[in-house]
Order: sequence, then C-alpha cells, then structure tokens
Amino acid sequence: MAARLAEKIKKVDVIVASPAKRAAKTAKIFAEQFGISKEDILYKDELYLPAPAVFYSVIEKLDDRFEQVLLFSHNNGITDFANELSNARIDNIPTCGIFAVQIATDSWADFRQAKKTFLFVDYPKAK
Repeated sequence: MAARLAEKIKKVDVIVASPAKRAAKTAKIFAEQFGISKEDILYKDELYLPAPAVFYSVIEKLDDRFEQVLLFSHNNGITDFANELSNARIDNIPTCGIFAVQIATDSWADFRQAKKTFLFVDYPKAK
C-alpha cells in the first residue's frame, strides 16, 4: 500500500501514528517508502481507538511547516472520522486502507472549519 500511495503522492512531510504495534509497524513501512526516518514518526497515544473529535485535536496541533501528513490509527474511529471529512462515504476503512482528502487552509489550527475535498480511497484488496 505504501508503494501504491507513492504513485499518487510524491512527498510526505510527517507521519503521525498510534503507538499500538500494528499501526506503528505500518507507519514505519510508509516512512521507509517516503524517505522519512523512523525516529521522526510522531507517535500520539490518543490515536489509539479514538473518537473523531480526537483526530481533530491531534491535527489542529500540527506544525504548519507540514503540508502532507499521513495519519495512522484504528477503527471504528478512523472510519467515523473519514466520513466526517467529505461527502464521500465508506462503510469501513480496512487494515492498511487509505482515505485521502485535500484541505484548503494554511494552518492546521483551522483544520476543522477548512474546506476539504475527497481525493481517493484505496485498500489492499482494491484493484
């Protein structure tokens, strides 16, 4: 999935992940694909089984020097959060699934109110 994502986006500035074993392992694989040091992954305990409001809180605290962010977490929260971001609907983001949006803002602090545009969804069993 990391290689498939790299075909769609060329640059990632930061990876933010739950420290849980599977999320952390997946984040490290994506970090390697995008040339990010494993030591530079931002682990956030609150991303372990969060409600959608927690995602907003984590994102709104990101440094504005980051433009492209990958976020790794768990269901059901991540599916619920993704469904709040646009009119695109997905029943379930499977393990290693990707839901991508573009945000129209210059500051992560404005993430919640910023216009978001659905870009794509991908997952291991997709064509």
